[in-house]
Amino acid sequence: MKRLMPALAACLGVIALSAPAEAAPARNPVVFVHGYGGSAGDIAAVRPALLAAGYTETDLHSLDFPNGETNETTARRLATHVDGVLANTGASKVDIIGFSMGGLSSRYYLKNLGGDAKVAHFAGISVPNHGTWYANWCWLVTSDRACSQMAPRSTFLTALNSGDETPGAVAYATWVSRCDDVVSPPESTFLTGAANHWTAGCLAHNATPGAAEVTSGVIAFFQAG
Repeated sequence: MKRLMPALAACLGVIALSAPAEAAPARNPVVFVHGYGGSAGDIAAVRPALLAAGYTETDLHSLDFPNGETNETTARRLATHVDGVLANTGASKVDIIGFSMGGLSSRYYLKNLGGDAKVAHFAGISVPNHGTWYANWCWLVTSDRACSQMAPRSTFLTALNSGDETPGAVAYATWVSRCDDVVSPPESTFLTGAANHWTAGCLAHNATPGAAEVTSGVIAFFQAG
């Protein structure tokens, strides 16, 4: 037995040395969709964390759309953008981060424009998925239809949330702070069928996307498969 053990150890060592290295986790290109009144540059809130996690600049993409554009129009713009990302990168699917109203446009794309076949993960950050009370007063300050679409029980949201709130084979997750100063009530963000997360920190609306607990959560969600 004493002679057998060293021989066995040596054999196992050879097997261990010849075993293939564990493959790095696959990364889909990430498409960031900004909120009402924002811009493509708002991806800056999440870019450093994604780069630190191993993503490259060529992995990161951000949709730009004009303020006041309806969610349906933005969703069509997103469909074209995603098709371009897939064609340019050779990837089969993308992951989407939808911030605030950008999450609504993204969900419309997933539900109504075939996006569920081209998206692996959807991360919604501070999205008024079931409306925000403040949007009831959009008519006082703007004629933008996009603003009023975020009102609870709007025609747009009623249709978007009818049936399955998380359709297709897409993995869905949401993050929101109890202290959100735009989404009222903040639990409006939560979707049936998604992994829904309260932030531990008391975060203002615009601070939530870049919070370390949110970016780390999104990255772990994307890389979980």
